[in-house]
Amino acid sequence: MRSGDDRFSAVLSYLFAFILGSYISLAVFPADFIWPAAVAQHPFHQDFSQHVVGQRYFIADAWRWPPFEVPSLNFPDGVHVGFTDSIPALAVPLKLLSFLLPPGFHGFGLWYILAWILQPVAAVWCLRAAGERRLLPAACIALIAISMPTWWSRFLHASLCGHFLIWIVLGTYFHLLRDNRALHWVYAALVQIVILFVHPYLWAMTAVILFAVPLTYFFNGDSRWRTSLPASVLAVVASVATAWATDYLGAHGGHGYGIYGMNLLSPFWPAGSSLLPFGLPMLYTSPEGAWEGYQYLGAGMLAGLVLLVLARRSALVGDLRANIGLVLVSLFLTVFSLSSTIGIGGRIFPNVYATNGFPSFIESLFDHFRSSGRMFWPVGYLLVLAVVMGLARMGNAVLGTVLLLAVAVVQFADNRDARATLASSLRHDRPAWLFDVGRVREAVSKASVLRIYPRWECVPTADIPAEHQSITQLLTVASETVVPVNTMYVARWHNMRNCNDEQEAAEPLAPGEVRILGVTVRDRYGPHIPEADRYCQRVDQLLLCSRPASTQGG
Repeated sequence: MRSGDDRFSAVLSYLFAFILGSYISLAVFPADFIWPAAVAQHPFHQDFSQHVVGQRYFIADAWRWPPFEVPSLNFPDGVHVGFTDSIPALAVPLKLLSFLLPPGFHGFGLWYILAWILQPVAAVWCLRAAGERRLLPAACIALIAISMPTWWSRFLHASLCGHFLIWIVLGTYFHLLRDNRALHWVYAALVQIVILFVHPYLWAMTAVILFAVPLTYFFNGDSRWRTSLPASVLAVVASVATAWATDYLGAHGGHGYGIYGMNLLSPFWPAGSSLLPFGLPMLYTSPEGAWEGYQYLGAGMLAGLVLLVLARRSALVGDLRANIGLVLVSLFLTVFSLSSTIGIGGRIFPNVYATNGFPSFIESLFDHFRSSGRMFWPVGYLLVLAVVMGLARMGNAVLGTVLLLAVAVVQFADNRDARATLASSLRHDRPAWLFDVGRVREAVSKASVLRIYPRWECVPTADIPAEHQSITQLLTVASETVVPVNTMYVARWHNMRNCNDEQEAAEPLAPGEVRILGVTVRDRYGPHIPEADRYCQRVDQLLLCSRPASTQGG
């Protein structure tokens, strides 16, 4: 392709991908979601509330070192905002621009728009990096990329919707394979650091891809593996050093490897399909972890894989050998995604590593990435890339074009229900407050400190359904004025405090303090609060105690 033609194709390819992403995002996300009000009319869903609360407190806090610690959340210990999945890579620029933003602003609506636009754009970039630079294949990969069921299923985990970063790193692999200069490895290292500050899971699955470069060189007899191997190690070490410097390391609380894995048949099992009307449930390795292992590739992709094997069976071995490093990395990520409990359809084989005598080693090494089913995401996108490039390069160009268009259209159609369901949910299926939010807001807005009991980490397992949703709603209210609060919903902890809630709740109220007791402890802790009859009142299922800042003793 001549350079002028290539530039024209590039402009049209990226323009199509950008318009597609913009159209889908604006059709799905309402305006008040994209640019949220400080005071929410409806509460957020639990995980989304966690992200919003962490980001609001971080933006309102002073700059400090380590940069992501927020002392007013879960005081006196504080919280690392990365452990609230509040996307530090987004929160830092918002904090820098906070003087331009309204009070209580959070950037998750903007993040979703960014993720939905960049998903097809980054897929086109990856395809062009792999060597396919024509317009039609670019349009098809954009349609397929924005229709991947497993991506749409991640909506409530905002940071994990950043799959465009996976496409970027896959494209980086192809660039590095062609040009192994040190400057390109510096770029790759910087990308990995940014990905770390989006989400450590995305960092882990993409960091592995960098090692595919020296592996491909090595197995193809290319001496450049001698320079690319240390370069890939240094690129990953740079991320680990950054994680250490910014206090990501040394956290506790991630357990469950073997529960949240991917069933081996999950990529081919059409749960959630709009075109295959079977109403199939998700496959799982354990019932409580089914969603984390959801990896349905889509009807278009399933058809595309069959067509790829039929159309290019004679060339597949050569295609795989040309990128043998990616093949080996994909095998590793697939095995990791299965976890230590292997599910094959309805057959479950628990803790298969025990037969080798080292289950404790596996658990200690992998527990921090316990939701192992996620690790299949790069493999799914590599299969997309293989289908698009394979069909685009069929010997019969007309037939290949027709088949590729059919795959993309079927994939987009199969995603119809996911798009419609999310758009409807964001506009109509909004949760309700569990308490009189007006009365709670009024009290919290005047508080110098808010104490919630039981604290998030101290709720007994049996009481979680009754307490956790209420706590996240209270934290949402607290984040509207960023009042210091004694607890927070996080997945990881640097320091886990003792659960002495009953003793803390019985302490005298400090001037300006608001103390709120949840439904499971209200009647047990409430009578022990000094001057409870003076300062405490029922607000629906809660006991709200508030001592004005001007009160001087009893």
